[in-house]
Amino acid sequence: LALAALVLGPLTYSARAAAGDGEYNAGQKAERAGNLDEAFKQYSLAMAKDNNNSKFLIAYERTKLQAAATHVSRGHRLREAGQLQDAALEYQLATTIDPGNAAARQALESIQLQIKQKQDGTMPMASDSEPSTDDALGPPRLQPLSRAPINTKMKIGRAHV
Repeated sequence: LALAALVLGPLTYSARAAAGDGEYNAGQKAERAGNLDEAFKQYSLAMAKDNNNSKFLIAYERTKLQAAATHVSRGHRLREAGQLQDAALEYQLATTIDPGNAAARQALESIQLQIKQKQDGTMPMASDSEPSTDDALGPPRLQPLSRAPINTKMKIGRAHV
């Protein structure tokens, strides 16, 4: 029995290691070629076959972040060029790849609003929609929630402390 375990053990391991290797290798090839979307897709397939493989997980997470960031950058360039629909598509792809990417979600929501306003004819002036560089570089502007004076006395029952 011990001999069977020694003989079958490596076979079982190599069969398990083979699950997802083809997809992983295809992902590496696509990543080297600069095709991050295809690399992400292939690493996703590899993860589906063996989600306990840390090599697959690392490659998947790395390309997820890179591919999403690439789509966000493309979206920004398209938005600046005035191609709002194409920019929205890039932001949508970024959020599909990485739903946790806050920059992609915010950009998508913002451009969807901008597209709607443009269609409705209620497009805000550029100064209203985007903060100026001076605002971004200057000190923050704090706006109090209330102008009421701060009271440091606590009321407990009827007595003041």
